[in-house]
Amino acid sequence: MKTLRLLLVTALWITLCTGFYSCSKDLESVPLDYMGGTDTDKEFANYGITDFKDIEMRSCSGIDDNTGDYRWGQANFAGLRKNHLWIASFDRDSKQKLAEWTDTKEFQKTRRIHIGYGEYKDVTISGIALRQIYSKANSFVAFVQLQGSNYGENLYIFKTPTSIKELKGIDYCSIQEWYKESILIGNCCYTLGGDTIAVFKEGFSGGSPLTSKLISYTEDIIAYRANYSDAIYLTKYNYGSGEKEWNTEISELSKEPKDAKITISILDSSTNIWKYKADIVHYDGTKKDYTFSINIETGTIIGEELPISYANLKGTWNMTKCYGWEYNGDGVKEDWTEDVKGEYIFFESTHGNGGYFDGDDTSYFASSLQGNKLILENSNWLIGKSITITKLTATELHITATEASSVENYEMKKR
Repeated sequence: MKTLRLLLVTALWITLCTGFYSCSKDLESVPLDYMGGTDTDKEFANYGITDFKDIEMRSCSGIDDNTGDYRWGQANFAGLRKNHLWIASFDRDSKQKLAEWTDTKEFQKTRRIHIGYGEYKDVTISGIALRQIYSKANSFVAFVQLQGSNYGENLYIFKTPTSIKELKGIDYCSIQEWYKESILIGNCCYTLGGDTIAVFKEGFSGGSPLTSKLISYTEDIIAYRANYSDAIYLTKYNYGSGEKEWNTEISELSKEPKDAKITISILDSSTNIWKYKADIVHYDGTKKDYTFSINIETGTIIGEELPISYANLKGTWNMTKCYGWEYNGDGVKEDWTEDVKGEYIFFESTHGNGGYFDGDDTSYFASSLQGNKLILENSNWLIGKSITITKLTATELHITATEASSVENYEMKKR
């Protein structure tokens, strides 16, 4: 029994950003009749393909970490069934079939190709391999490679329930899921039917991405660490123009040591104000986190939330609003709210000493912090109440003071 083999592709793709890959034209260096030690008959049967003996030029790839393009977790099979191109793909772990298809038209093993300057040559296809398949919504896009002596051709097949389209002349590129059931091949965004949505000018460069999320076919919100300074930025990048629409430094993260490990996640993207969380680990094992929000239309930071510490509380905070509820003399719960002018609190140092000015007199206090709890000592202000810091940014401080019979909320702006 003849054993076919397939060499692992040496032209690996280089990640430029969140999805762009460079493409290789080196087709002739990948002999399709080399299967990396895999017995194709055995593997066909292992995936339930029992009628394989009538398949010519049969090949399989991705069946383990040493053969083919294994990185997608697919076991891919290809060949000619009664002189018609046949492909099948399976999930490598579950062996669930992802797609199977036989072309309706006959396969031309010998064909004449243009080699430039008006000259042609005859080539004979001797090898076929399915490199990758992307399947969704009863459709698939398959990347098939054909090869003969001193000849190679990449073929991308777009199959929907109502149409079949083939694209040729594209360099060796992966198929990547993109925005709203579109795919990316090289620098082109396609529908699942093979229609071009957008052609991208260039991928994002200049930094190491920490997180990203597409908001359109051409626009991406990317958090990244700059190559030239190690500063942390958020940018709205347009692949169509190859330009940053805005680029905002996250100053609190840029202050972290260069060797700090920073991971960023999106907490909320339901409106144009996105909320992020950064988890930070220092070399000595110290862990901290930082949350912030940004307007993705303008790139404006909305109230960067700071770690609760006296270093960040130090200064004077003008009260602007107070609201809450309390029980009246009849025992009925009443809500109230009022604008505040002329009152403020201040923290003189990083040790918790400060005071409250009510418009006429100042009440001094000492304090301590327990997480987000502010514990006042020797104070006539908010005496007997449990005080929680609910928001702390470079410009805003919100606290809530509670007791059994009332709740008071204070909103303050830094002077």
